[in-house]
Amino acid sequence: ASEGGKVYLYAEGNAVAKAGQTIDISGGTISGDAGSAELSSGGDMELGGNFVGYANEPYKKGSFLIDPVDLTIDSLIEGTGDYTLTATGDIHHKIGGDVIIHSGSFTGQAGTDYIIDSTVSITADNNIEIRADNSITTAGDLTSKTGSIIFVADYDNNKTGNFKMTGGSINTSDTNSFIAILAGRDVILAGGEIKNSGVNEDIGIGIAAGHNINVTGTTVTSEGGKKIWFLPNCLDTSGNFNMTGGKIQMESGSKDIEIGFHLYWHPFPGVTIKFFVVPEYIFIKGGSIVNDGTGNIVLRAYYDIYVDVSLVKTSSGRIIYDIIYGGGHFTTYGYDSEEEGEDRKEQKRMVGRLLSQFKCETIKLR
Repeated sequence: ASEGGKVYLYAEGNAVAKAGQTIDISGGTISGDAGSAELSSGGDMELGGNFVGYANEPYKKGSFLIDPVDLTIDSLIEGTGDYTLTATGDIHHKIGGDVIIHSGSFTGQAGTDYIIDSTVSITADNNIEIRADNSITTAGDLTSKTGSIIFVADYDNNKTGNFKMTGGSINTSDTNSFIAILAGRDVILAGGEIKNSGVNEDIGIGIAAGHNINVTGTTVTSEGGKKIWFLPNCLDTSGNFNMTGGKIQMESGSKDIEIGFHLYWHPFPGVTIKFFVVPEYIFIKGGSIVNDGTGNIVLRAYYDIYVDVSLVKTSSGRIIYDIIYGGGHFTTYGYDSEEEGEDRKEQKRMVGRLLSQFKCETIKLR
């Protein structure tokens, strides 16, 4: 057996590791774990090159840790194994700053903002996780072949970080994969496409915001029939769901498209506890919400729902409008409010799985 070694590179000031350099910590050609490598800088770093941490199954693949202050990626990073970028400041993938990870996962964690420019491609065989203590802005293309893709803006839980998508794509297709987008403040979907092509009975796309979710131009698609869930107002008391463009679509299957979460729990006879994560208001003035499977479209708000019903369509399921507050209003042009009677145990589990990605101790429940 032969195992990969350890590589430590430290710079007190700025550092440059550009395309053309190679760090190889692979295990033996027949057996043995791969090693580990760390590139650390007391200042800023420009990063690129080839990082190899291959190991035959069932041996452990290599791990790479990069941790400067501000990190700029403007040339190709290609690696085998699990790869982690951390910075106390910004992480910025500029044009040309692509990432290709073979047989491993990719994690990026910024102490301030995480920025992915247009035409940038980040691809990993396993999970992709992008985190920022402040905001995340992406216009690039992110693809996980067999894992999930998770974004967490406002990772330090100060309720100020936004997630904004202006173009590009976020794609995964594995059976057990999901896409989770979480922000302590607002989620802004202004362009590009979010798509989960996997098929199973769990949540496929979950988008949660401490305050508002604004959909103005992004297409959100569950191709294989996994549930789509939007949860605005998770950490606030005045967040809304606003849609003026884009498209939310379920292409097949029996799962629902849902905005908000609402549960009645009966712990003892005669005792009912109601809790929910719902927007104060829902406004659907543009774009479209379409369920082409057999499932429903469920819109939940604490106060009022304003919707152009020509924009909300199902193939064979129901359109359900659920207003939590008894004095709330439902304004539309053809549908009456319906009481919802489906079992919420499965939904509670799914919401818990999604919201567990938040690095915070309390989700607002009323």
